[in-house]
Amino acid sequence: MGTAYSIGDGRVLKITTSKNEFSIAQKLENTTSVLYKNAFAHVYKAEIVENKMFIILEELREDGNIENMWYEMDELLQTAGLPVQYLGNLDTDEMEEMGYHISDKLHEFMNSIEYIIRAYRNLGIEASDIRPENMGYDAAGNLKGFDIDDKAR
Repeated sequence: MGTAYSIGDGRVLKITTSKNEFSIAQKLENTTSVLYKNAFAHVYKAEIVENKMFIILEELREDGNIENMWYEMDELLQTAGLPVQYLGNLDTDEMEEMGYHISDKLHEFMNSIEYIIRAYRNLGIEASDIRPENMGYDAAGNLKGFDIDDKAR
């Protein structure tokens, strides 16, 4: 929750109203964890100024392809009766035997989502706010989450 503004130097200034999101951003601030660095937009600073919670983070490139790939993946998950948090339990061989074609690009996308889910779990967040509109690509082309919140708290 909140409002985000591009600073113009590859970073975004976000004003959040979520205490949970701000708390998570503080944990991630300048992290050296490879898991977090590769799963989430880099958090440069999380600070309260005049009772407002500000987060400066890496700007990610949003891409309509993320949503398209998400819906392809979601169709597979729904067929298997799995929520996105259990993507790792999806048997892709079985899905292909059922007639679903899983392209290399979709496999790569699902691997990236699994990596992001693992990072959420490592933060202690099971019911993550993972959705296509909360993801983007970094300068190197890696899929990352950028609106990191714990809706269960």
